[in-house]
Amino acid sequence: MAKYRDTFPEIGTGRIFLSDGGIMTEFFFSDETKNMVVPNNNIFFPLMEDSTFMNWMDKFYKKYMDLCLKENKEFGFILISFLTYKARKEDIKTQFDIDEQRWIHMNKVHIQYLVNLRTEYETSIPNCPPILVSGLIIPKGGHGDAFSLDTKMSIKESEEYHTSQIKVFAEDTKVDFVLVGLVTYSEEAIGILNMAASFKLPVVISYTTEVDGRLPSGETVKVCKIGLALVHEKYSTAKLRPAT
Repeated sequence: MAKYRDTFPEIGTGRIFLSDGGIMTEFFFSDETKNMVVPNNNIFFPLMEDSTFMNWMDKFYKKYMDLCLKENKEFGFILISFLTYKARKEDIKTQFDIDEQRWIHMNKVHIQYLVNLRTEYETSIPNCPPILVSGLIIPKGGHGDAFSLDTKMSIKESEEYHTSQIKVFAEDTKVDFVLVGLVTYSEEAIGILNMAASFKLPVVISYTTEVDGRLPSGETVKVCKIGLALVHEKYSTAKLRPAT
């Protein structure tokens, strides 16, 4: 069972949650990984079967966890499942010929690695604060670019597009919540929320904004929050967490 899925920490309790950051930048410039071949369209999912990469990633996570949890006491931590970035079942099959059963197994192994990493810190740090494990997904975008609006979807299309990843997180892994980054328009966000709610998964949405504070679609964050609030009200028992 997922540890925090049904007891998701409430926003506003005074605890700040931090996470790692800049993993792609470090990957491209690290001496340990600079000679590794970058997967198609920056889909890192297959690299979970590469021991050199996984050893490097383990050190990457622990660098942040040591800083946030061992050297400080006030922070919680979010372990982001980076390797699920762009890792829809359909795309992984098309680009890497990884079938559904292998894809499910790889998702389970990756999330279990994060769960084990959490346990390592929980057992070594007295009064360890909450450590949440997220399932990361990003918008469809266009031509491999998550920020593109070339393939803007309806709410229904968004539901269908994101089903495979949300379903595997909910049914086959121990993620505590779904983390959605780089969202550029409200319809896709609402579609993701609808699917997460159908599987009773908490979800956190993070928007991309331009310098004027609006999403690339031209919508304001306030308008998007109203739309997500309506979804939250509809599925209140699903413990959704729209972005603030």
